[in-house]
Amino acid sequence: AVRRKVDDYKTLFKPEFGVKDGGLALPKGVIAGVSIESFFRVLTTPAYDIEDFRIRRGDTLRDPKFKTADGQLERFDIVIANPPFSLNPWGQDGWASDPYGRSRYGVPPATKGDFAFIEHMVASMKSDSGRVAVVMPLGVLFRGGQEREMRQRMLEAGLFDLISAFKELL
Repeated sequence: AVRRKVDDYKTLFKPEFGVKDGGLALPKGVIAGVSIESFFRVLTTPAYDIEDFRIRRGDTLRDPKFKTADGQLERFDIVIANPPFSLNPWGQDGWASDPYGRSRYGVPPATKGDFAFIEHMVASMKSDSGRVAVVMPLGVLFRGGQEREMRQRMLEAGLFDLISAFKELL
């Protein structure tokens, strides 16, 4: 595999933003996200050298805002997120026939939106060179049923370079 330096990545997508996002270490380039809360703190910090940014308010899973002119999901070099854990409800209705192909690995349970965020992130990264980094609750690694099947499909597809579990309060 060819290793790339952080500055080689020109676009970054964060499908969710919140108050926890004030100290992101971002590459130079372009950034996109879907809500605004405290993110302006990052955008106005000169050290980040962000050339362009687009922020859209909305529901990432039910109505993605970053799309191409032909209505497909926009693709990014880096996709990072710390989405709300086990979001309930998250918008399961219609996911099986998602027009953006985000249900490729399955349909998550209605009461846990964790894998929906992962599928959205994978669908939003550049297929040839994109990277995804996501923080998830530990249950994503161990829950059974549909989530077990989705995990298996993702592993078989070779999506993961690293999976790491940390103890609470580290």
